[in-house]
Amino acid sequence: MIPKQKKLIQDTWAQVVPIADQAAAIFYQRLFEIDPSARPLFRTTDMAQ
Repeated sequence: MIPKQKKLIQDTWAQVVPIADQAAAIFYQRLFEIDPSARPLFRTTDMAQ
């Protein structure tokens, strides 16, 4: 990975950090919409954590 790519990834994640909880909720909501069969894989997972 070239330095420009690394910087782009770091900058993108810096934008996500302030909304990390919301971003995680959106991610899993979309995952389960796309593939409901994935939900049981997370049944013991504390999603808030």
